[in-house]
Amino acid sequence: MAARVHIPSMLRSLYRTQPIEVVEASTVAEMAHALDARFPGFRERLLEPDGELRRYVGVFVNGEDVRWQAEAGSALEANAEIWIVGNVAGG
Repeated sequence: MAARVHIPSMLRSLYRTQPIEVVEASTVAEMAHALDARFPGFRERLLEPDGELRRYVGVFVNGEDVRWQAEAGSALEANAEIWIVGNVAGG
């Protein structure tokens, strides 16, 4: 099923993506693999070697933070809207 992935500007500049990329994926991990097929190295920015989401990357599916769900195994509904957000820290 198709999902619309909103790519943050930092990743857009690294991989020369569009602001929104449409991929066929049924989980968050499949979305990362689909983007990696187009933009080699993309998956490593989102997933740990064991396939789980990296701690410093926020992924929201239809407005819900998937870190509080099954993370990379989170299922995607048809026409899901996914936002990738880098964590911001400061003091």
